Amino acid sequence: MKYPKTKMLATFFLICSLLISACNKKIAEVDYKELSYASTKEQLVQTVGSEPDEEEKAEDGSITYVYKKSKYLDYTGQMDYYSVNDAILYSRWEYVADDLEKGKKVYQEICKDLEIKYGKGEENTATFSTTFVSTGKTVIVSYLEQDKQMTISITDMEQNPNIQPTSTPKTSEKEKKANEKSENIAEKKGK
Repeated sequence: MKYPKTKMLATFFLICSLLISACNKKIAEVDYKELSYASTKEQLVQTVGSEPDEEEKAEDGSITYVYKKSKYLDYTGQMDYYSVNDAILYSRWEYVADDLEKGKKVYQEICKDLEIKYGKGEENTATFSTTFVSTGKTVIVSYLEQDKQMTISITDMEQNPNIQPTSTPKTSEKEKKANEKSENIAEKKGK
């Protein structure tokens, strides 16, 4: 079956324009939001004000709702909400600072902000983190230095005795590589 050149060209341009518009999908910028434990996706969308940019489904049935541009204080990072059985178990916000000095400043600002909300946190220099605990809630701020950059993350969890999490916070690829690098250095020092 032969197609006229004009139909082929029109089809080609239609496909190209669809691909371009899909690649240029606008990512909404949203503010960091704390959610109640066991919130549903519908409550998440209502609270945040927009649909997630991505939904990542894991083999265990859990779903991660990803907002690629989430603001905390004046910093734009990525916010992930982890859900099992349509209930949010915890959230994680992550920001990458271009240099270590800026990263330390961001980490300190976040810790000061959380101290106002939850009281004095417990700093752990071995794990590069500060943990804030209030009634039924744990918030962990941590940082990871790698290649002259610093990744700062906030993991927010509520304790609910009626719901037991079936998964743990996922480790980013950067954190996995840094952990492997640290293990290799420690192994070499031990020899």
